[in-house]
Amino acid sequence: MKSAFFNPVDATDNYAGMFATIKGTCADRVYTNLPEFIRSAGMDYQVRRVFAGVPIGGTFNGDGEIEGGVWAPDNRQQHIVAYRPGTGVEQVLSRSTVTEQTATISPMDLAIELGPLTDPGWFVPDAVYQARGGTMDAIALRVNTLDIPDIEDKNGGTFKHYIGVFSPYGGGKITIGYYSWRMICENTFAAGFSEAGELFVSHRKSREAGDEILNERVRQGMIMCDAFRMHIASLAEKIAQWENMQFTKADATEYTSVLLGINGQQEEKISGQAKNKRDAIMSQFNVPAMGTVGASAYDWFNAVTAYTSSPATQSGKVDGLDRLSRNIEANGTGQRLVRRASELLVSGI
Repeated sequence: MKSAFFNPVDATDNYAGMFATIKGTCADRVYTNLPEFIRSAGMDYQVRRVFAGVPIGGTFNGDGEIEGGVWAPDNRQQHIVAYRPGTGVEQVLSRSTVTEQTATISPMDLAIELGPLTDPGWFVPDAVYQARGGTMDAIALRVNTLDIPDIEDKNGGTFKHYIGVFSPYGGGKITIGYYSWRMICENTFAAGFSEAGELFVSHRKSREAGDEILNERVRQGMIMCDAFRMHIASLAEKIAQWENMQFTKADATEYTSVLLGINGQQEEKISGQAKNKRDAIMSQFNVPAMGTVGASAYDWFNAVTAYTSSPATQSGKVDGLDRLSRNIEANGTGQRLVRRASELLVSGI
């Protein structure tokens, strides 16, 4: 699996991304060109499907492994692999076999697809890495020159905004989404407020693009930037509304119970796991050092996001990369919980 590669903010920055627990390195200079950044990360491999195979005529040893035999391809099953011409297969990317209809889109293909956002300088690379045990490529872009308003909450919290691209191999679609966080601690990715949404999905192979598709890419880039600006405006509106919505500890406890699906249950019948989740969320409701004061709906929403993102509230079995994926993938467990919390505050209980 490829280690994460991070793009510094300036020449003196050795910041290694929002996760201290992600193994990776920081580039030795600031990159503005996405293909160059991916090439420097060593993720400029090509992607293709190859036939799976089995050894015919071999024998099983005492450990259940096949010894000897002749390797024979199985033309009914294929895997997706990363390779470089002249050097052979570098890595098997798909966890299971795939069909001929499965797209083979490399990080460099994705970089060209994202050209309408990066070429004008609106966004620059932030990080590139592999997730899910090396079976998914991920690219993060950060806002650069795109004209968006600054957001600051009453406690002085500021926000960072990103676009994330996730390309799984052997199952699932390529998704592109936008993400905003009020960062508590960048080195451990402890986020207070989190907002995200999926924008569009692309399966096109960039090297097969003609003028018509290239024009469509530019159009999609403009649509994404407009949607990104709307997202920022909506974010600012929600913050203002929720900061002025008074919340007692009892209110926060009730909303947490509804969020976890345990409202109305007798305490002795609530599972230990659900109790731990409830207590972990409530422990973040009034922590001034983390930007919550236990007085508003905004504090409760920050508590939920802190629970899904902070290593202090997570099981030791969850590593940094998994936590990141859960919080930024549209169907990630953390992102689903945060989205549900937002819906509860909008609709009420």
